[in-house]
Amino acid sequence: MDMTPAGPRPTLLVPLLEQTVLTLFSTLLVDGGRVAAAGLCASVAFWTGAFAICARRRREALSAGDRQYLNFGLLIAWLLGVPLIHAVWLWKRVI
Repeated sequence: MDMTPAGPRPTLLVPLLEQTVLTLFSTLLVDGGRVAAAGLCASVAFWTGAFAICARRRREALSAGDRQYLNFGLLIAWLLGVPLIHAVWLWKRVI
């Protein structure tokens, strides 16, 4: 699955770019940093899983499921995590 003539696409490049874009857009919102803080929690959860996958599979090739998680996991974590974290914070009266 060569994407470029130089070789396969780096696996962590896509989530790093997604992280940069999502962080930039969340900090631009004028809500007192609530979305950015919830996004930080979702990002920490994703990157913990991503580093666990990379550490577990260090000597082997990544499976198709691992690649799917690395490519789409951050976006799913943000789309599901940010509203859920925000709702829990409202429910617990943290914010």
